[in-house]
Parts: sequence; structure tokens; C-alpha cells
Amino acid sequence: MTVVDNLTIVPINLRCELQQAPLWIDIPNPRFSWSFSRNLSPSWRQEAYQIEVTSKEGLCWDSGEVYGKESFSITYQGEDFNPFSLYQWRVRVKGNSGGWSKWSESASFETAMLSESDFLAKWISTPAPVWYKAGQWESGVPHQQTSEEEGLHSWGIYLSTTIETTQSIAKITRGRAYVSGVGLYQLYVNQEKVGERLLTPSQTDYRERVLYDVLPLNLESGELSITLFLGNGRHIALYGFGKPRGYVQILLEYDNGEQQWICSDSSWQVTSGPIQENSLFNGEVYDSRIALSGEGEARAEEVTGYKLHAAYEPPIKINKEIAPVGMWQVKDGFIYDFGQNFSGFVAFQGQQPAGTKITFRFAENVNDDGELNPSSNRKAEATDTLICNGMDQRWHPVSTYHGFRYVEVSGYVGIPLLENLTGLFVHNEA
Repeated sequence: MTVVDNLTIVPINLRCELQQAPLWIDIPNPRFSWSFSRNLSPSWRQEAYQIEVTSKEGLCWDSGEVYGKESFSITYQGEDFNPFSLYQWRVRVKGNSGGWSKWSESASFETAMLSESDFLAKWISTPAPVWYKAGQWESGVPHQQTSEEEGLHSWGIYLSTTIETTQSIAKITRGRAYVSGVGLYQLYVNQEKVGERLLTPSQTDYRERVLYDVLPLNLESGELSITLFLGNGRHIALYGFGKPRGYVQILLEYDNGEQQWICSDSSWQVTSGPIQENSLFNGEVYDSRIALSGEGEARAEEVTGYKLHAAYEPPIKINKEIAPVGMWQVKDGFIYDFGQNFSGFVAFQGQQPAGTKITFRFAENVNDDGELNPSSNRKAEATDTLICNGMDQRWHPVSTYHGFRYVEVSGYVGIPLLENLTGLFVHNEA
């Protein structure tokens, strides 16, 4: 069989389960898709394809020459996958011009948990018996509840551990964090947030399943301080499923094939952190004078968890920065106008005296006199608060979001500048 006109035709945009190079394949028969350059002749048609899937051990599946026009959602039919493993795949096609194309460039995917035995960590939370009553927004004021029922609480939970790598970090070939938390979580390694994801995991029927993310880890130190922040999210605010809880399972793979696992369990510590209050719709209170701490206040508590599934959907993250187009003074502070409605929050950049409490109130409208009109927020407070640390700082919340065009800023010492605020448009990637 000769290769003639198809020499210049190579499949592109290779995807596994609709994603490029996914890290979270947790099903035995994922689906493959590809496309072609738009510069193809309108008369060209695919007549056949051939897929090869390989691992470091060798060939896992050769589809053979399959005659058909399908280039979307071709189901894998090879040998069983191993969990936490890297695979490569490629495809070539035959067109109606008679020849076979070159092989595409290889694409990759990684498997995650494939069976119950692959889940090595424990769900953990705080054993703290003190809860905040719903609607109480005074920072640091606990309210005792004497009933056995767990009430709504507003502060952020921080769970931490410190470990050392078993080999030099220079020998780490792959680092992955398999992590979840309900209502929502953020993972920090050595005080740095891991990844760009926000407001994760996505909402599900928690009685049926909870989604976990797979986050790449790029380590710069052999001593690791790992902190999991847990917020209320939809899990608490809408459904009252009890206190937040989290799951962390970290894989470090070395160049000699050794795998080191770091898993959440009761050896983790309940620690302190800057998020003092959080609500998906009401807002976040952040005290930047409080650093993430590995110093434990109590041991974490192993708790009943949920059935985990990998998150397939594109992540929610900051996709665009929007500059304000105007600002004016009102009775309680200053109004910033961003010129358009969008979902997200604002980033504050500036320096204020330590302890200064800056409040940001969000709304879609203003009154005729220029004052903020939050009526479209309904019952949502839509208010974020930053307690400053005295240094030049950039901050934005991670446990809430708002729909808004206008922001009222109060508590700022002096007259703020237009460039002190930047709008952050938060949504799923397309």
C-alpha cells in the first residue's frame, strides 16, 4: 500500500475523553478523538484509521486498520490499564485519495484511581466542637451550640502535615496530588497555592459522588509543608451536609521507579490560616496578618467520606483581568465601576497600615445618586473583607464569587487609586 497524496495529512488535536493530555482517566475504556487541518481539500475524506496505545512496558493496543469515517469518541479496546500510570497514543488515517498518512505526534494520558483499592488516603476534618451560627459575621467570635446537631460555621478549616521526600527532589520524575474537599478546597505546598483551579470541586449530588482533581506538583524543596484549606461551598451552605472534610493522596515518583505516597489521615494537624470566614455567596473574610502554619492545634479527625470520581470538566479559574473604568466617592467609601457585569471578584493591590479592615461590597447596579444598589443580590451579602498586614500586598478571595459591575470600597485609609482594584473574571474554560 503506497502513501501518496496523504503524506501531508496528519491528524492533529488528539484528545482522550475530550481533553488534551488528561491526568485523571479513571475508566477502563476511554475514548479517543482527533481532527485535521482546515486547509484540507473539501473533497478529502477519511476512509480508515489506526490507533496505537503504549506504556513504558510496550504496546497496549493496536486497533489495526479500521475502515470507517469516525474520528470522534473511538473506544479503547486493549489490555487493562494500571493505576497512576502514563500512556502514549498516536493515530494515522487513510483518505479517499488512496494512501495512509504519517503517524500523528504522540499524545499522552495518565490513569488515576481505577478501583477501590487505589484510594489510599482517609477523609479528614477538624474535631472542633465549636460552631458559628449562620449569619454571624463578627470575625473571631465563636458561638457555642449545645445540641448534637452540627450547625453552620463560617471559618476556614486548615489541615496540615510536614514530610520529607525519600530521595532528592532532583530524582522526582512525576508529582501528582489527587485531592478533594467538600464544600470546597485549596491545596498549598510550602505556603504556595497548587494550580489555578478555584471553587473546586464542582457541585454534585454529594450523596452519590464527589469529584476529585489531579494536580501536577513541581517541587523545589525536599521538605514539604502540605496544607489543605476547606471551605463551606455549596456542600454546607445549601444542603447542610455537616462540617467540611477533605481528601489528599500525593504521589511522588522517582527516576528509579520508587513511588512515595503522602496521604491524609489522623496524623495530620488542625492548623491556623488567614481565611476567617467564608461563604460561597456571602463572601470571604481574610486576615493577611495570619500566615499558614504547620503548627498543630489538634490532631485531625478521620470522618465518613464520599464516593470519589475524577473531575472531567474544564476547571473554574481566573480567565480575564478587567480594569475599572471609573470611580467616585459615596457616603461610606468609594464606588468602582468596571463597565460590565461579570462573575468573579476583585484583586486588591496596595499598602495599608496593619490591621486596616477594607470591605468590598458587590452589586450589579447603583442608584441615581451613585450609591450601591444591592437589590439584585437578594439575600446574598456579597461582601469580602481584607484585614491588611502593613505590607504592599496583592490579594483576592478563593472561597466565594459574585456577579457584579460595581464595587463599594470602605475602610481604606486615604483616597484609593483606580489601579488599586482589578476585576477578575472567573468561569470554566471553554
